Amino acid sequence: MADAAKISVRRGGRYADRFRRYRIYVNGILVGCIWPKSILQLEVPVGALTIEAKIDWCSGEPLHLVLGVGDAAEVEVSNSHGMAGAAVGMVFWDPETYLTIVRLN
Repeated sequence: MADAAKISVRRGGRYADRFRRYRIYVNGILVGCIWPKSILQLEVPVGALTIEAKIDWCSGEPLHLVLGVGDAAEVEVSNSHGMAGAAVGMVFWDPETYLTIVRLN
């Protein structure tokens, strides 16, 4: 892409979901999956973007970014509740806040 920006998606967290991948969406389109302790490098169009992460039926609040030509953003996705939240059933009570995406730079 000539007029593009870059996003690095880093997988944070510790033990929760360590054997599972998170699906990453940009503007509603699946662009890849990310495993624990890995980084997904994306080339994206410039302008307003929405980044989402999902696992099974769980997700989190989307992250909204505006990037220009040549801009680079680093974001991290992690389990909001950790093992304790998974153990007490947060996946059933509040699946829309199971994951968190934050911008790191």
